[in-house]
Amino acid sequence: MKLRETTSTDTGHDAPPDQRRGKQIGLIAALAVVALVVVGGVAALNVGHDSATPTTNEPVSAPGHGDSTATGFDVPATDVFGRRVDTPRNTAGQPLPQTGTGRAAGDSDWLTGAPVLPARGGWQRVGGASVPFSTSDGPTRVADGVAAGWAHTPQGAALAAVYAGYQVNARPGNRTVRERLIINPANRLREFEANKAAGRLPDQLPENLTRYFVAPDAFRIDSYAEDMAVVAIATRSVDDNGSPAWTATQIVMVWDGGDWRLQPPPGATPPQHAISTLTGGWIKW
Repeated sequence: MKLRETTSTDTGHDAPPDQRRGKQIGLIAALAVVALVVVGGVAALNVGHDSATPTTNEPVSAPGHGDSTATGFDVPATDVFGRRVDTPRNTAGQPLPQTGTGRAAGDSDWLTGAPVLPARGGWQRVGGASVPFSTSDGPTRVADGVAAGWAHTPQGAALAAVYAGYQVNARPGNRTVRERLIINPANRLREFEANKAAGRLPDQLPENLTRYFVAPDAFRIDSYAEDMAVVAIATRSVDDNGSPAWTATQIVMVWDGGDWRLQPPPGATPPQHAISTLTGGWIKW
């Protein structure tokens, strides 16, 4: 089944029910993969229920990161909602000059302000997923194919939450991604290595899954301390009637080794629930 590409104002009201259902399944599948890979005890990645979300039992080779010294962007593309996403020449991503003004703990919008994401380069396609790069709160560098250097702020935690949540899942068999972006108890790394050796964790998910790793519409800081941030991310979908809807996913980030890293959820999946509006503390990028 081929999904219809939509514009940023097209919520799918006029799409046939099977197309709306396909888009919903794709987005839900992407979120489900997040939970499976972060937990670590993955027997195999198999989230396909129709042709919109194919199975990924067979390993997929990771694309090369090309010239790591390349800079700038190629021709921009769009996501499944018709929104701009830039293609960095360095496929690991293009950090942006930190020209924006960061926030301090005493600022009135410390917990409610948005990081500065420019129109060009603010959302970049890395590992097939749309991830944010700001000019105010990082990331400031890319090393070994993984971004790093987020600001020690609520905004930096939110940026890192989206990046880590998507990259861990878009590149589930990449050890560097896992080591740099997640808190890894010893038993989880052993599970990862066993699944990797058994061919159950592809280096890279196929494009017909990662295309649903779209830029979230908003975030919310549910709690913040110097060593931990609880961040909620609102990812766009559509409901059964074709009306706008979002899936809110809660991600815990911890400040470890001078950067933000993802804390795997204690249960099988991170807390998620459906919402119909972005009121009540949600911050748009």
